Amino acid sequence: MPLPFDDRQRRVLVLVASVVTLLALALLFVALRGGADGAVTAGDGVDTTTTTEGATTTTVDLVAVPTTTPTTEAPPEATTTTVAAPAPELSPSGAVLRPPATSDSRLWDPSVGCAALASARYAAQCGLARAGGIELAWLVEANRATSGLRVSILRSVGGGRWSTVLAAVDDGPDGPARFAAVTVRVAALSDHGEQIVVGFRNQGSGGVLELDVVDAPGRVVVHRTLDRGEARIGPRRLEDWSAEYGPGDAQCCPSAWRRGVVEHVDGAWRLTTDTVEALSRPPDGDFD
Repeated sequence: MPLPFDDRQRRVLVLVASVVTLLALALLFVALRGGADGAVTAGDGVDTTTTTEGATTTTVDLVAVPTTTPTTEAPPEATTTTVAAPAPELSPSGAVLRPPATSDSRLWDPSVGCAALASARYAAQCGLARAGGIELAWLVEANRATSGLRVSILRSVGGGRWSTVLAAVDDGPDGPARFAAVTVRVAALSDHGEQIVVGFRNQGSGGVLELDVVDAPGRVVVHRTLDRGEARIGPRRLEDWSAEYGPGDAQCCPSAWRRGVVEHVDGAWRLTTDTVEALSRPPDGDFD
């Protein structure tokens, strides 16, 4: 007996549903198989594009970017520049020549020369020096009666007249009491003209030599006191020696000598050399 129409319809619907379910399971199985066989792991360095019906999915691998730790460079070491210290400056402290208590004026006689500046009672030695447009005269007078000494530095003031700017006097009634001798030298020790160097040899067994360097406009710029000293003039320099006693040295016989060199450097009078030398005696000098 034929089924009713409604029952046939129900069976068809169940059949269709079963077919659809089977198709869905088949598609799921295929999809799962494809993912297992063709999966690409991030980091393989390959870009993977999967195309599905109606849609395209692009997968880009994530590649790790190396992290660079910045390095801190040590700053360059500071460069140290050593500059030699300038030679010590010298001073006129202790100078023998001093400005006179009262200034005098003397007349120059061209026919006589600088000797005209001397007093009649004295025998004289004299000379001239020029520095910076200024004319100086030096004068050493010896008393004819007592041999007393007078040393003068004079400056031209115009009209043939000269004025005393520095003086040293050892002219007592009994003769000289301090100086055994006075020696004068004129030399260009600097680049701005001539200087007058006056050497005073003191009396006594020590024979101390005192040096005054006179520069324009008529002032002492350097004073040196040298025990048993010697000094000589060189090109643009004054070189001197002074006794340097060691332990047990007798007064007569120092075992070494201190050598100094006086020069005009960088606008100042400086001791550019100061050394101790093992010498039996210093070289002969220009100030006896």
